[in-house]
Amino acid sequence: MANFYKDNPDIQNVIDTLDLSEVAALLEEDFKFAKDYPFAPKDAADALDNYRRALDLCGDIMANRIAPLAEETDQVGNTLNADGSVTRAPGMKLALELFGKTGLMGVTIPYYLGGLNMPCTILTACNDIVSRGDAGLMNLFGLQGIAETINQFGDEDLKRQYVPKLVTGEMTGAMVLTEPDAGSDLQSVKTTAHQDENGNWFVNGVKRFITNGCGEVLLVLARTEPEFSDGRGLSCLLVENGPWVKVRRLENKLGIHGSPTCEMVFTEAPAKLIGLRKRGLITYVMALMNGARMGIAAQGTGIGEAAYRAARDYAASRRQFGVTIDSFPALREIMSTMSVELQASRLLTYYSAKNVDLEAGLDRKFGALKGTPEAMDVRKRLKKVAAFNKMLTPMAKYYGSEMSMRNAMSAISVLGGSGYMKDYPCERYLRDSRITTIYEGTSQLQVVAAVAGVTGGLVHDVLDDILGAGWSPAHPRMTQLLAELDAAVAYVKGRADAKAYHDLSARKLVDAGIARKAYLLAGPTASGKSAIAASLAREMGAWILSADSMNVYRGMDVGTAKPTVEERAEFHMGGVDVVTPAEEFSAGAWLRAAADWARTVPQSTPLVIVGGTGLYFSALLRGLDRAWEKPPPEYPVIRIDRAVVRARIAARLDDMFLRGLEEEQRRLRAAYPVWSKTAALAIGYREGDDKERIRTRTCQLAKRQDTWFRHQATPLYVEPTVEAVRACWRAHGPWNVRFA
Repeated sequence: MANFYKDNPDIQNVIDTLDLSEVAALLEEDFKFAKDYPFAPKDAADALDNYRRALDLCGDIMANRIAPLAEETDQVGNTLNADGSVTRAPGMKLALELFGKTGLMGVTIPYYLGGLNMPCTILTACNDIVSRGDAGLMNLFGLQGIAETINQFGDEDLKRQYVPKLVTGEMTGAMVLTEPDAGSDLQSVKTTAHQDENGNWFVNGVKRFITNGCGEVLLVLARTEPEFSDGRGLSCLLVENGPWVKVRRLENKLGIHGSPTCEMVFTEAPAKLIGLRKRGLITYVMALMNGARMGIAAQGTGIGEAAYRAARDYAASRRQFGVTIDSFPALREIMSTMSVELQASRLLTYYSAKNVDLEAGLDRKFGALKGTPEAMDVRKRLKKVAAFNKMLTPMAKYYGSEMSMRNAMSAISVLGGSGYMKDYPCERYLRDSRITTIYEGTSQLQVVAAVAGVTGGLVHDVLDDILGAGWSPAHPRMTQLLAELDAAVAYVKGRADAKAYHDLSARKLVDAGIARKAYLLAGPTASGKSAIAASLAREMGAWILSADSMNVYRGMDVGTAKPTVEERAEFHMGGVDVVTPAEEFSAGAWLRAAADWARTVPQSTPLVIVGGTGLYFSALLRGLDRAWEKPPPEYPVIRIDRAVVRARIAARLDDMFLRGLEEEQRRLRAAYPVWSKTAALAIGYREGDDKERIRTRTCQLAKRQDTWFRHQATPLYVEPTVEAVRACWRAHGPWNVRFA
């Protein structure tokens, strides 16, 4: 069965790389809940396993039950009835029912209120998965912030009355903030709340653009202190939907049709105060801002994922001029850019979400330790993480939402005329993506929120957090990029019109700050191939050849993680730093370098190759043949690569590339007439790919190379893991290699 979590190794790899062990320990308060709740984790490993199971369940529901209904939901939308009630699309009803039954409507809610007590990072990943299937549904699924607000700021009676019902889906909620004259400027809210002689609260006013305003639990931002005209006069009140609330209009939107967006009138609506008066905007709404930004960043990432997959799958099946169009360089460039930006968005979003979790966990820990010697160390780290979040969360929201629009546009470009038609989902992705740059703070407001951190040097601190102190010598390219950012900031600050120019340049400065972090994050977490290769090489006593294209450039640290000096020595690593950034990449240069390196490999030493195409693989075998006087009939070689799209590209490389290869081939054949014919090849397939077709294409490539070698192409499900590769080797590899 399909699964939007299991078929996406990028989500799995990013979460594994971030390592949520500390987050879990903070959230579980050193796992003290295990004695009271049988499903609570007893340690970090148990917690991480629970997180994976939740994502697996979410991916299953979305892939098999909800995503197939997304087109119908988009067409049917919601209906405003004569009595002011709203009828949802069937797909939305089903989704809320399923998520309520499974507990996924309470991902971050504590155990005693019926929730799963999981971190924001896992809710963010769920939002990513949900948005891939139906972006409009995420607006309802992501409203878990309503229950979080009541749990964080409400009294115990309110918590027990409403939160469990929100978790089970018996009730849904809405955050009721925006008004016709108060959008981004919430200080201008005019909706009022007053008390009667018995202390009961009542709300009056008009609200607009309210997501799920037809929900049962409404958290309303209203003016309780008429003497204040700014944010100091605003409080947060809970209104339970009833005859005193009327939905007088459903907005006729461009996209996210499954999400009802309401204009509402409150007439003497009975209300209950949440927390303290005058804290509605300044404390409570602002406290929700990080979570809200993470939700939309994840929504944009999910839409970007859906758009990329639509483009990739169409290009792999659409034939023109006798070949599939994914072999056209122009389209390959578009899809490569889509993939890179998508991965950058997910990395930035999940890393930001982890920091949101750390801030919340450290805040709780500081409260528990207050007055003890340890408290000051916790407080110091809490302040640092909180500062990170003021920059990271708006960055993630800004980049994720803008990326979703770019990917949706690019998907339509790949599909051409078909992409413009409603027969394909790409036009829906474009319509859905547009709102992500607007609600929960426009892209322009996110830039304003993030630029202070960029100009204040916070990018340096974030990179130190990721890499550790003293990282610069190991990452010369990153050091150069950071110096360029510092120079740009200094230039802006040094101008006579610094204030005006700062505002004018803010977006470019934030883009530069994002690029530096995404550039770095993409390295160690891009696909997990390096970790797999290192683990296997240690087990086998193998050497490693790095064949990822970016690693052949001296000083580059993107693509597969740039190997450290220690790793190069441990694995006798070859294939890196073949040409300088100033040189154009040359297949011939890489082939010669790989062959020269292979001459240093002791006979029968196992080899692990990371990435690259079949052409690189064959070059290595040529080098071995050249080095050994009597080539053995089989080499103990295994290749780890990420996506089958590489095999597709390798099967249809540009003629110019092939001509250069054939010239090298003729030269080597003349010098070394004896060749072995067998090698092992491990390919990571993506879910839904035609495995037999790809295997056939791979073998055709081998034949086109004049039978350099014969592939034994063994399909591994979705993405190779250490366990899967090990099992594959034992089952199909012709070599008796001892594993540790």
